[in-house]
Amino acid sequence: MEKVTFLPTNDLARGYYLEILYKVVTEFDKKKSRRTINDFIEMHHIVQYMNENVFLLKWTDSEKDIIRRKAKIFPAMICKYFKSIRFRQIGRLYKKTLNEYRYDFWFLMDKYECFNNIPEKYFLRYLLRYQPRLLDILSHKKLVRHFDHALRSYLIVSMETAEKLIERFAFVNHGNLYFPACLTIQDKENIIQKYIISKKASSNYTSAIESIRNCSKELEISDKTRLAAKKRSIQLNNDLFSKSQVISNKIRVLFQEQEIEVHTRNEGLNHTYSYSTSWIVNHLDFETLFK
Repeated sequence: MEKVTFLPTNDLARGYYLEILYKVVTEFDKKKSRRTINDFIEMHHIVQYMNENVFLLKWTDSEKDIIRRKAKIFPAMICKYFKSIRFRQIGRLYKKTLNEYRYDFWFLMDKYECFNNIPEKYFLRYLLRYQPRLLDILSHKKLVRHFDHALRSYLIVSMETAEKLIERFAFVNHGNLYFPACLTIQDKENIIQKYIISKKASSNYTSAIESIRNCSKELEISDKTRLAAKKRSIQLNNDLFSKSQVISNKIRVLFQEQEIEVHTRNEGLNHTYSYSTSWIVNHLDFETLFK
């Protein structure tokens, strides 16, 4: 069975996950002895829905009360489980965690300060072996601060580091990314310089290097590095356009009054989809619109 995922308010798939939530919570048995790491992270997602008082309109007040009452014990269960995790379990548990839950794995490890149970040298071995997404790690300030030296050692060799640095200092909507205090300004520029000449380099990122503003306490990019990034961007763009082929593909979506629900017209690579507005108005329930 698919797991519950917490989604923001404007995401229409919320209704789908609330249907799953209903089944999970109403059938929940506290005495069940065997639960996986994914079960506890799913509880965390359910708690987020409860904190926002999100329910399906079709649920009765009685059903809502049952869900609230059963879910009320979830935070304590999650806390107890995560605080019981020992460092030798980290790799095995992470490997079993669903891909869509791996950010939450480290969010909860950070929240309950489970990193206090993990020796720094073991954490470095974990990073080198499992190579988790840096976003999942660098989004958590306490975690980064605790594993300062281990993270520096890993960031210096990870091919993902440069892009995270560029996102942090060049992109507006970078979110909250934290880097180890012992990762020096020179370390950061060295990482970016290696990225520029690597096969992994993307013109989206090399061009962004030129716009990075120097921050004396966090990052300084030399003129030499900026020039290298500019030349690499030109090279990458030239390579792209010399190998590219242009294909015209048009898609039109229309909403209009018509007898049939959906009409499709395909002419080569041009596709037109028209939908009956009156049918949509009469079928606004989640299951019909998104089945």
